[in-house]
Amino acid sequence: MHYGIGVHEGLYDQGIAAGQRDQQVMVVFSDGDDNHSFFDNRDPSFSGTGNLNNLLFWNYTGYANTTLDDIKTRIMANPDLRVYVIAFGDNIGEEGRIHLREIAQLSRAQYFSGGGGDNLGQLFNSVKREFITMQTLGVETPLDPALAHNFSLRTEHLASGAQGTYDFGLTANQAVEACVE
Repeated sequence: MHYGIGVHEGLYDQGIAAGQRDQQVMVVFSDGDDNHSFFDNRDPSFSGTGNLNNLLFWNYTGYANTTLDDIKTRIMANPDLRVYVIAFGDNIGEEGRIHLREIAQLSRAQYFSGGGGDNLGQLFNSVKREFITMQTLGVETPLDPALAHNFSLRTEHLASGAQGTYDFGLTANQAVEACVE
């Protein structure tokens, strides 16, 4: 995760997905456990490949030791990054669940949990719906330029029922840039 956050930071610094309305999204699949303690990953030259029953293949490389607090700090320092977490596996401990939920919450994203791998596709589709449906709605209405106008934006997530409200005000002769936070 720490490495992935760095990739997003690099893209943002290059101006990729760095606009005012852009979002960067990272999806993390995890069983909540530290699965890399079997090798010394502090040596950046350490690398290899993994294979699970000729069904799942991966490459790994060394990376400096990283703590959960390091990851949380980097997430909080990147307000445009959303880290969606899909927790899977039948043996996720409560501590792992707590940490994975916290990672998603810190980045203002969602935590999804499923048992074994039988519903992994469904969980991933839930994540896709979360960021594919982000949208901008506009309203045009004649406003008296002599008056201040107050607005409330209310949203509700259809699947979870989560709700939110944002109140703001403007005058009709106010420059658009002054309305944007």
